[in-house]
Amino acid sequence: MAKVVTDLITQNKNRNRTNVYLDGEFGFGIANNLALTLGIGQEISELQIADLLKRDEFELAFYRADHFLGYRPRTAGEVTQKLQMLKYSQQTVQGVVEKLSEQNLLDDRRFATQWVEERSSSKPKGRKMLAMELKQKKVDPEIIQEALINVDNEGLALKAAREYTLKRNETDWIIFRKKISGFLIRRGFEYSDIAPIIARVWEEKNHEK
Repeated sequence: MAKVVTDLITQNKNRNRTNVYLDGEFGFGIANNLALTLGIGQEISELQIADLLKRDEFELAFYRADHFLGYRPRTAGEVTQKLQMLKYSQQTVQGVVEKLSEQNLLDDRRFATQWVEERSSSKPKGRKMLAMELKQKKVDPEIIQEALINVDNEGLALKAAREYTLKRNETDWIIFRKKISGFLIRRGFEYSDIAPIIARVWEEKNHEK
């Protein structure tokens, strides 16, 4: 059964939304741009109302996703998880992620590449740890492998070991080896890879004295 739009009033708490009154009673609230498609005295069917509410849900979900991305880059999986937590329908979530991707606001390959580059530069970690971090960010395994293909595990281990050595004053080889081994393993490097690195930085450390 059709209803008549009897009033359109901008919300006091959110000037970007409009309250729609039907047959003299509050009907629903929608985004201003959607309210512009309505006029006082216009008849509106239940089907049209449902369509407006569906489009409004998409508008709200897109706004929240865009706001979420404003803090730092995210993956499609992170945005999906966030919107699902906010109880948006699967169709809306999928549509928002697709639109963000089309607008180049979401790009998991770019995210993974930048993540690896930044980690390698500021806080060197092994390929194993980098893969684990990207997996936690909901990045597809294939994209993770692509991002890690050129990672210089040995070079990163050496860089991390040298940074560690600069901050430590151990003079006993056994203690030094134990502590730096634990540090590098926690950074995601394999012991078989770091053994020669540890000996190298120890030699560099003592050669400087």
